[in-house]
Amino acid sequence: MQWNAAEAPPPDMSLTGYAVEEQRGASAWQALAKTDAKTLRFATQTLTPKQTYTWRVKALYTQGGKILESAYASAGAVPACLRVAAENPDLRLLAKADCGKNCISLLWNGGVTTHTIRRWDCKNPVGPFSDNNVLGSSTNDLSVEAGKSYGYTVTVAGADAWSNTQCVVSQ
Repeated sequence: MQWNAAEAPPPDMSLTGYAVEEQRGASAWQALAKTDAKTLRFATQTLTPKQTYTWRVKALYTQGGKILESAYASAGAVPACLRVAAENPDLRLLAKADCGKNCISLLWNGGVTTHTIRRWDCKNPVGPFSDNNVLGSSTNDLSVEAGKSYGYTVTVAGADAWSNTQCVVSQ
């Protein structure tokens, strides 16, 4: 899940972060994580096949020692102060640990243009993230540690609509 930054708050308020919640089917909403104000992405790894999931996010502010919250943003109803960033359904990423020790291969259907690859530690899905620009539609990540799980997504450089996400354990 990725979202756009909340609008700047009034001068007497500070944006402190975001709260992410998940709903499975028709069950009650569950708090998943709180991020800092610079982290605009969250990934969960505990998905069950044939289960419907819904996520929502809200901005968290402080004002004179009080914690204030925005309205929730979700894919269906987006408050004016917070927009959920779009996923690009036409951009599909495949990540595999199939290119040798300490190597993860990345392949996507983006054509010959510059793309931004975003990587994170799957055990810490709220960041930090590293972004690298690549010309074309494939690359190998040679900067991985054996046995560690890495998450990836890709976008056309400068766009805010990202591909699907993939988590892979390096060999």
